[in-house]
Amino acid sequence: MREDPQLVSRLKAGLDPELAKVFGDVLQVSLQELSAMLWISPATLARRRREGRLTPAESERLYRLAEALAASLAMVRGDREALVRWFRTPLAAFSGRTGLELLTEPLGADRVRDQVWRIVHGVYY
Repeated sequence: MREDPQLVSRLKAGLDPELAKVFGDVLQVSLQELSAMLWISPATLARRRREGRLTPAESERLYRLAEALAASLAMVRGDREALVRWFRTPLAAFSGRTGLELLTEPLGADRVRDQVWRIVHGVYY
């Protein structure tokens, strides 16, 4: 993957926390669930929203979550109801856990994105 200097610069500067709200709205998750995915407390997320910036680490985390979301949304052909259902359904590929649960873990967003790739390309193991 080629590095995008503009993206790196934006992540270093900190993304707008309203993007996290949009992410949460698409997945229909609570503030508590969204905060867990960003690895911050709900109070910290509320403060970031007042301040208008996520930290670089939080921004990178949100970017990884958004990549997983975008791949998943493409998999369900833009059907948001199917997307939410998929993320809330326990999957054998995730050891009986849901995609939402995985998104709270280190490398969880990558595992979700990898599983979506396998589904789209018919790769089963």
